[in-house]
Amino acid sequence: MRNLVLSLSTLMLFNFVHAQWTTDSSGALFTTQTLRIGEYNTGKNPYRMWYEPSADHFYFAMKNNTDKSVFSVSYNDASTYMALKNRLGSDLFKVGILGSDTSMFLHMPYSDSRLVIGSTGSYLLSEGHKLVIKNGSAKVEGNFFSTGSIGIGTMSFVDGADTYKLSVEGKVRAHGVKVYTDWADYVFEESYKLPTLEEVEKYIKENGHLKDIPSAEEVEESGIDLGEMNKLLLQKIEELTLYTIELKKEIEVLKSKID
Repeated sequence: MRNLVLSLSTLMLFNFVHAQWTTDSSGALFTTQTLRIGEYNTGKNPYRMWYEPSADHFYFAMKNNTDKSVFSVSYNDASTYMALKNRLGSDLFKVGILGSDTSMFLHMPYSDSRLVIGSTGSYLLSEGHKLVIKNGSAKVEGNFFSTGSIGIGTMSFVDGADTYKLSVEGKVRAHGVKVYTDWADYVFEESYKLPTLEEVEKYIKENGHLKDIPSAEEVEESGIDLGEMNKLLLQKIEELTLYTIELKKEIEVLKSKID
C-alpha cells in the first residue's frame, strides 16, 4: 500500500512539475497546458483525466480494473455529457447536450431501466413500472402519447373479449364525450321489419325488457357500451315514431267514419 501511494505521489508530482502553473489573485493554482492524471499510454489512451484548453476539450473518467470507464464527464465543441456505465463500459444513465445548447437528452437504454421519484429504487419493483412518482403529481404542459393502455386507480384493462385503452376505477367527469359508432337510421328503410305492437307486448311479457335492449342483469354484470346503447335507444325512438304515425293514420280513418 505504501508503494502504491508513493507511486501515485511521484506521478502527480511529475505532472505538476512538467506543467506550467500560475497563481491568480485569489491564490488558486491553474495551468493552461494539458493535464493528465493516470497511466500515460498514447496507444491505448487510458488517461483517467485530461484537459486540453487549446482543443476546448475536457474529459474525466473513473475506470475499473479492465480499463472500462464506469463514470465519465466530457465536454467538447460537439457534445457535453455525464455518463454512468456498467462494468463493460456500456451506458446505464447518460445526460448531455448534442450540438446546440438547447438539444439536451437523458437516456437509460437498458429495457429494465426505471426511474423512481420520492422513494428508493426498490419501491414497487415487483410491479414493473418504468416511472414511479410516490406521493406527488406530474404536470405535462403539452401532449401525452401512449401506445399502450392507461389505468386510473386500476391496472386491469381487459373486460371479456375486449381490451380497453383507458380504464378507470371510479367516476369520470367531463364537459363532453364524443363517440364514433354506426347509427340506427336503418329503421326508416323500406326493408326494415317493424315489429307489431302485439309482438312487442309478447316479448316484454316473456323477457321483462324490450327486444335488442340488454336486461338489468346483463348491464349490472357487463356494463354498457355508450355508443351502442345510444344507437339502440335511437332505434326504439324511431320505432315509436313509426308507431305514432301509424296510430295517427288509424285515428284519421276513424274520425272520417264518425264524421
